[in-house]
Amino acid sequence: MQAIIRAALVCFNRNGSQATSIENIAQEAGVSRTLVHYHFRTKDDLFMEVQHRLFEAVSERVRETVGRLGPSAAHAGWALDEIWNLMKQGSPFLLTFVDQMARSGRDETLKGQFRGLVDANRKLLVEGIRTVLGTPGTAADARVPGLATLIISALTGLYMLTMYTGVEEADAAYHEFRRLLVGAAPEVSGVQAGQAPLAGRSNGE
Repeated sequence: MQAIIRAALVCFNRNGSQATSIENIAQEAGVSRTLVHYHFRTKDDLFMEVQHRLFEAVSERVRETVGRLGPSAAHAGWALDEIWNLMKQGSPFLLTFVDQMARSGRDETLKGQFRGLVDANRKLLVEGIRTVLGTPGTAADARVPGLATLIISALTGLYMLTMYTGVEEADAAYHEFRRLLVGAAPEVSGVQAGQAPLAGRSNGE
């Protein structure tokens, strides 16, 4: 199944989702179309799985890195950068993402898929926030699910903004959001400002 997911990512990035068929993905993976359908009923199912796997990979990176270095507000900013950079790299998915969101208003099955994707990513984000802010067992922990929902909503909106204004303007808005969020992190969790876990972060705060 991993080969199919990797092949789907290659095809979606190369051709976009609308121009990618199950047959294209099967050929890229070197497997039969029947095997692709065995694991994924539709192309929409596969698209959702690719999106989730990308987010899951970033979440694992955050957990491993911050787990070694301990919670801090600076780590929260770094983790947020990791998620935003991933979303920007996913720009070939954007038109299909927007189209599927629109279709989900008329298609209950697709709406359920989107809800599942959002719920799964929110769960990963909640775990990540607890790691970078060190909230488990504290009074602040009750605020984490709401914070996760805020982050998902804001980053999704900024991701969609790139289609209309371009990445540069969305980036500027992201930096303002990041500044406000990281500035509030000590208030939410009581962590210290700390240092970013990697010297080579793409955003230089």
